[in-house]
Amino acid sequence: MILKVLSVVLLGIGAFFVYGAKFIATRMDNDKITDAESTKPCGDDNISEDRALSEGGEGSFEAGEKLDEVPSQTVLKVKLAGAAFVVAGVVLALVAFR
Repeated sequence: MILKVLSVVLLGIGAFFVYGAKFIATRMDNDKITDAESTKPCGDDNISEDRALSEGGEGSFEAGEKLDEVPSQTVLKVKLAGAAFVVAGVVLALVAFR
């Protein structure tokens, strides 16, 4: 019984990774950008740059554009991880439901 539940859970996780790869990769890239911004020094140059970006300067973007900017390698890595979960779930399901 536990194997059946575990196989369904693995299939669900894998399906979420595969179908939500672009969203997950975008969130991963945002975390990297946020980490990089938190480590930069606080100087006058950074403040004026941040203001220009927040006021709709050259660095502004729409939500749809941000999804298109995600590197395809990151999306492929997320999809590959999801496929690994799906394969593990399928193998476990074959064993559990034999």
